Amino acid sequence: MRERDLIISDARSNFQDFVRQHDTQYLRSNPEIASCLQEYLMAWLENGNGVELTGRNYETYLHVVIDIADAALRGELNFNYAGREEADYADRRERQITAIHDETLAGAEALTRSGYEVTAYRREYSGRGMLFEDLPREIVRPEI
Repeated sequence: MRERDLIISDARSNFQDFVRQHDTQYLRSNPEIASCLQEYLMAWLENGNGVELTGRNYETYLHVVIDIADAALRGELNFNYAGREEADYADRRERQITAIHDETLAGAEALTRSGYEVTAYRREYSGRGMLFEDLPREIVRPEI
């Protein structure tokens, strides 16, 4: 497997895990938002995982987004909320993606270079996310 394919595969797998655990009152009370892929991409970026797994490189991120969007349209990703262990998963629920992008929603910036760069900058300097504890201050940026 080529390095680019491995980066995309790891990022897609992480995104799938993130989406299954990601839940907010905002998503629960706004079904039109919960059905738009960009909202999950933005949450993934803000969490730090999307930035870290793409090496803080927008072009790499675009490759990952295309792969995720393709998988979502093919029904290969599960967007259903898995529920909380402490609730014995009784709060799990189904979710379905019906749109990739909607300019009127808050997460529209998830697909723009400026949205990615601003989020990456905030993550880089706040140190939040899944890998920042293990990374040196110079972030390795994989090139695809």
